[in-house]
Amino acid sequence: LEGYALAEKKIAAALASIQVMSAADIPQLETLPFERRAHNRNALAVREELEKEGIRLSIKNARVYRLQDNPKKAVVALRQGLETLNASTELKDKKLLEADLRAMLGIVYESMGKEVLAVKEYLKVVKDLDRTNPVCRRGYERLRKRLQKKETTASRG
Repeated sequence: LEGYALAEKKIAAALASIQVMSAADIPQLETLPFERRAHNRNALAVREELEKEGIRLSIKNARVYRLQDNPKKAVVALRQGLETLNASTELKDKKLLEADLRAMLGIVYESMGKEVLAVKEYLKVVKDLDRTNPVCRRGYERLRKRLQKKETTASRG
């Protein structure tokens, strides 16, 4: 986890140092030593990749916390990943990353016994983000059946 934490700090520092330039930012020279549009495209591409990697680190951290039997920290890591994803202005296709985050969140909630929350995460993935996600489809079906059995048992008793 120390390595992941160090990587997250380096990604955050790199993201903070990347600058996109407007025409007003460039000194008035006869010729520029670089092409501004190309610079901005490269800066945006690097920023997008760094943001993706930061979100992937959130998922990796959550897996480690889950293996260490610390699901609360796993939930925190995944929620931070979702916040980063939602705040991102550079990421073009957020659906697959969000699906990965929410699938893992469903798994963690299920392991904590929070079945209703797990179902909500699985359902969000299957309905809105990635209809073919096998983990979420199986998890949703398994928990739906389990919750129906509990409802039936509770109504009889």
